[in-house]
Amino acid sequence: MKILYPPKNLVFDTPNDNSVVLRIKYKEISVLFTGDIEANAEKLIVKKYKNKQKEIISNILKVPHHGSYTSSIYEFLQLVTPEVAIISCGKNNRFGHPHYTILKRYENYGVEIFRTDIEGTIEVIIDGKDYKINKFVYKN
Repeated sequence: MKILYPPKNLVFDTPNDNSVVLRIKYKEISVLFTGDIEANAEKLIVKKYKNKQKEIISNILKVPHHGSYTSSIYEFLQLVTPEVAIISCGKNNRFGHPHYTILKRYENYGVEIFRTDIEGTIEVIIDGKDYKINKFVYKN
């Protein structure tokens, strides 16, 4: 487990861009947890890790800021190169998360998307060589 961001001296006045970004790696599988970071924080992360991609590349990405329009910049996705994206957001939330443009961005990269607003609780099981994703769908 490694904390990748924020730096010791918080850079931004906005709490979202000071969210902790944490990477957990178990043998061959890694997961990147991004909190509520937005584009400004993502740009700093890209700058810091562009020549150290192996420290941030991850199989699974917890999508930044609930899939808002202000996050998931192209350069960040290219650096992380996730196979799977998990979007944590409430059903019919007042913010309209996730944003359609961001969903299309992940689709264009060929990333498989799982959403808590549609699929309920998302469980990831990792054995070190592979991972399995289980969905616990909401019953209406």
